[in-house]
Amino acid sequence: MPALLHRPADLVARVRWLFFLCGVGSLVLTTVAVLPGAGSWSLLLLGTSVAALCASWLQRYRTQHARLLFDVTDVLAVLLFAAGCPRPVLAFGIAFPALWYRAVYGRRREVAAYVVAMCLALAAALHVWPLVPGHDASIAAAAVLGNVPTLLLTAVVVRHLVASLFERERDQQRDAALAALSGQLLGVTDRRQIMQAAWRTAEAICDATPGLRAAVLNEDGDELRVTGTAGHLLAPLTTLPRTLLPADGIDTEPVEVAAPTALVRSAGFSSQWLLMALPDQPGAAMLLGAPGSVPREGIVAARSMLNQVALAVRTSSAHQELRSQALTDGLTGLANRAAFSAAMAAALHSPESESWVLFLDLDDFKVVNDTLGHLAGDRLLAHLGTALTGALRHTDLCARLGGDEFAVLLPGTSEADARALGQRLVELISTPVRLAEGTARIGASIGAARVRPGSTETDVVHEADLAMYAAKASGKNRVQFFSAGLVAPDTPAGSQPARPLDPAVG
Repeated sequence: MPALLHRPADLVARVRWLFFLCGVGSLVLTTVAVLPGAGSWSLLLLGTSVAALCASWLQRYRTQHARLLFDVTDVLAVLLFAAGCPRPVLAFGIAFPALWYRAVYGRRREVAAYVVAMCLALAAALHVWPLVPGHDASIAAAAVLGNVPTLLLTAVVVRHLVASLFERERDQQRDAALAALSGQLLGVTDRRQIMQAAWRTAEAICDATPGLRAAVLNEDGDELRVTGTAGHLLAPLTTLPRTLLPADGIDTEPVEVAAPTALVRSAGFSSQWLLMALPDQPGAAMLLGAPGSVPREGIVAARSMLNQVALAVRTSSAHQELRSQALTDGLTGLANRAAFSAAMAAALHSPESESWVLFLDLDDFKVVNDTLGHLAGDRLLAHLGTALTGALRHTDLCARLGGDEFAVLLPGTSEADARALGQRLVELISTPVRLAEGTARIGASIGAARVRPGSTETDVVHEADLAMYAAKASGKNRVQFFSAGLVAPDTPAGSQPARPLDPAVG
């Protein structure tokens, strides 16, 4: 009850609060005015009606819904109140505020039914009033019936004013949803998060626009696949006929289309349906529908939402492209040193999975540059990038660390599989490659080291580098696995000839 004494900040909530207090106040004042001279039966009828109205209005205010039970209670309570009054016309003292209070809830036809029922209740009270013990005098029916037109006129005016309030509230809800979407999309580059925020906004727009339904369609062969819906649907909607799309495409303005059977069955109506093109997404469209006609406000809000989402998607694509460029070697298309370091960090934090690193150094690559030219050398490296990618699993990572040095990370791989893959890469790289400048013949010396728990990236690469130098010393074009005590040729024991990974280089 203390909450009822606090004035709400929202405009519509404030009007409902004022009308509720007005109704309760009118009920108290009217009851006080009719109590003098009331008999026991009249007191019983008045007390029952007052209690019923208070309970009904309080529940309506708390639930913010216009339920049929509350309406029936109001009508019967006014009938009893009019029958218990010394004169039935006094019941208009609560009929008018009851009507005002009811007008701020529900749809127009529900309010109209309430007004008609209230008029019928006042008219019926003229027949019930003489039956109440203590009412012996005659009643003037004209006094009651003459106020009915005023009651109806008041209902029309109040509902018109309330409709304006409702529309303003819906505008605020749509604006708030779009403003929230703008805030949610700031700094977001994950496309999945963008689409989740978009669907939350679509639901909010449909909630704020009575009757509005929305669906996103994507061309899928001979049909349109429904990738998402918003608003109340009677049945799931998964596909629609491809013929729903206009033959000449969708322009910038919405296009009205005839609803197919599946859409009518799902939405429950066949009224107006509009197709809107999705910006920057060929073959995709948003379908908007509503009983009667699609509100202009819903169309404007949906278009604003789509423009925001399109901008966020473009930003996401640009971010992903920049990120890909930052982690990709421009010549070979393989991962670069930074990407390899990130993958190594992930592998070092997964000690439960056995992983291996292969360190590749091309044999006789300098000969290709000296005899065929550096352009041929670049073409050969680009060819190797494609060949290496095709020889690895989708979980493996091959990176160019610089020059003619490559590293391959093999997560979840046994020693035997790492050995077999290393040998396959040796055979692949040693296969002659025909270039425009001539045939290039190179080989590869590969060193392998296991990613051990507790080791660092520098430790693993150092071990693989040592093994690679041992492979070169053993005749090149082969795979050498690191073992304890292994050192590079012509290097004193304990020194470190390997070039540690420097993220700033590459």
